[in-house]
Amino acid sequence: MANSFKLLVLTLLCSCAANVVHNEAINVEIVYAKPDMNKCVFLKEVSGSQGNWVTGDFTSNEDLLVGARNTLKNNTYSLGGNVVHVHEVTNASAWKAAGNTATAITGSAYSCEKTPLTALQKKALYKANLRKELISLSKNCNIGNGESCWGAAWRSSALNKKENAYAFLEKAFKAGWKNWEHLESDKDIEVIRNTDRFKALVSKYRK
Repeated sequence: MANSFKLLVLTLLCSCAANVVHNEAINVEIVYAKPDMNKCVFLKEVSGSQGNWVTGDFTSNEDLLVGARNTLKNNTYSLGGNVVHVHEVTNASAWKAAGNTATAITGSAYSCEKTPLTALQKKALYKANLRKELISLSKNCNIGNGESCWGAAWRSSALNKKENAYAFLEKAFKAGWKNWEHLESDKDIEVIRNTDRFKALVSKYRK
């Protein structure tokens, strides 16, 4: 009985982490506009998801989103694709769940002729993806999900939207989010980390 319980706990812990993107699928590009069909061949509709009614409530909303994106990349690569055009991102919540319990992303997989991106293009693509993710996380933050508020805070910081970052960070604290390790180590929060306002917020809630 004790061994069965330990196995259940280990299973739940493993299920709480975001699904991992395979090494060969890391460079699969997620886009939100249909790619140039003069350079791309449509392969198949594809999806990626993470979470269920059992493990979803133990997984942060951000990890659900990241895990679904990683699975989407893996599935696109398995079809021979290197670009996936996202159509829809959906979240589901189980009865009495604290937040989302599952996230699913659907899209179209393509094989595209690609020239290497310049550093400037990579930066622009990264910021575009942050903006898309920020929209989804903002909605969940507004219903009191602390993990989503934190996700919205660091994305706002990375986009140099300081006022938004402060506001989302305070909402995260008020919702009970207090992962001090992330605050001290995450590179994307560096834009505001050394400001007086950031330090005042941390001092106010770190008691």
